[in-house]
Amino acid sequence: MKMKEWFQSKQARYGGMSAAITAVFLIVIVLTNIVASVLTDKFPLTADLTKNQIYEISDQSVQFLSQLEKPVKLTVFMDEKQADTDKYLLQFKRVISQYEQYTKNLTVTFIDLLSNPGYASNYADLNPTDYDIIVESDGKTRKVNINDLFNFDSNPYTGETVIISSKADQVLTSAMMGVTSDTAVKAVLLTGHGETVPDGFKNLLTQNNFELEEQNLATEEIDPQADLAIMVGTSRDPDETVLKKLDTFLENGKNYGKTLFYAPATTAYDLPNLDAFLAEWGIEVTPGILLESDAKNIFNATPALCAVEYKAPDYTDGLPANNRFASYAGRELNLLFDTQDGYQTTELLSYYDSAFVVPPDAAEDWAPTDADIHAAPAMIRSSYAKDVNGKPSVSNVLVAASSASLDEMFLTNKSVSNADYLLCAFNTLTNRGNAVTIAPKDLGGDELGLSNMVQAYLLGGIFTLLLPLAVLIAGVAVWLHRRHL
Repeated sequence: MKMKEWFQSKQARYGGMSAAITAVFLIVIVLTNIVASVLTDKFPLTADLTKNQIYEISDQSVQFLSQLEKPVKLTVFMDEKQADTDKYLLQFKRVISQYEQYTKNLTVTFIDLLSNPGYASNYADLNPTDYDIIVESDGKTRKVNINDLFNFDSNPYTGETVIISSKADQVLTSAMMGVTSDTAVKAVLLTGHGETVPDGFKNLLTQNNFELEEQNLATEEIDPQADLAIMVGTSRDPDETVLKKLDTFLENGKNYGKTLFYAPATTAYDLPNLDAFLAEWGIEVTPGILLESDAKNIFNATPALCAVEYKAPDYTDGLPANNRFASYAGRELNLLFDTQDGYQTTELLSYYDSAFVVPPDAAEDWAPTDADIHAAPAMIRSSYAKDVNGKPSVSNVLVAASSASLDEMFLTNKSVSNADYLLCAFNTLTNRGNAVTIAPKDLGGDELGLSNMVQAYLLGGIFTLLLPLAVLIAGVAVWLHRRHL
């Protein structure tokens, strides 16, 4: 058969049509694959279908990221491949992958210090180690440890600690807000009367983007630009001139809106001037030390290391219900009134009714009587409100029973709520705008492996349903067509 005759034959025409169908089919496959890849890379097509939406980020985070204008860099000191093999690290990795889908101004880099040990020298002042995360923007930095991203619970009898929920969304979004904010809350550490502020407490404030400054109350006025003044472990009684500085700070030129945080020393009892100042705010600090008689309410089998309960819902948003505040060798606090002359007191934390007060002069064979066993406040807030330009303005005095509870061992222990509770209190009382409260994701009972997401359904549907169906239809069409040749 001549070439011209062959091209005009039915065999050539139908063969050409089959070839055309095959070519179109292959083009559709390639284009579908390209479009699906572009969509999943450029748009947030994921929708977490796990029980507690453990891979989804909050609306607050989405709003923040969508409005993010400054470039932010997250440096994760961890082998990225390791995150794919650990169920909790995988949850963290999925969260930051969600972040990247909502903003173009976020860069995430994983650094394995084992293979690149010199990289940590880029952040010598922060001294990063394995599982640290550095969040930075425009010269501001914050260090977060991977343990900061989870809530823990411990068995008081066995001491076993387990992860119960994730707060990665809240911690990372708060860190990014802090390094991108143009405003900062200023806190002053008051010294001059034997104060001892634990380094862990200072680190907690600075790592959460509080602007920290020390001032000697004996020789200086409190900076009027400060939002928060802190007295911890005062052991010498301030005179009336010094206490007048506290009054001036809290009054703030009749504008109010200031907060004083005070945590007494364990053994400094003879402070009559300071006691009189606190009494005006309706708060009494007595010499007694509180211990706990019920093993369910102590940590590490130490009666002085007491678990205390939340008496008011203030500052508890986002805290797991079974994480309690730890009060160590706390002083006995009392409410002197509920409301008086514009002051209003609130018991925020309380020892359980199985606690008892040990007097400072107790003999070695001293034992508590029924009268000594009772509940007592572990933290009190006293507020004084005035209308300023038609709007209420409030100054607060916040008193914790235990200055020892501010030690690093309690602030970094994720099975107690000390750090989170104090941060929430300070953020709220200072009207801090660059902090968020996001409920933690309950990880209990969830399988933290590969999640069932819309992305998986989309691609899975394409390659397991649509493409095979297209092949089937094309094959049937060709078969029917050839059947009539």
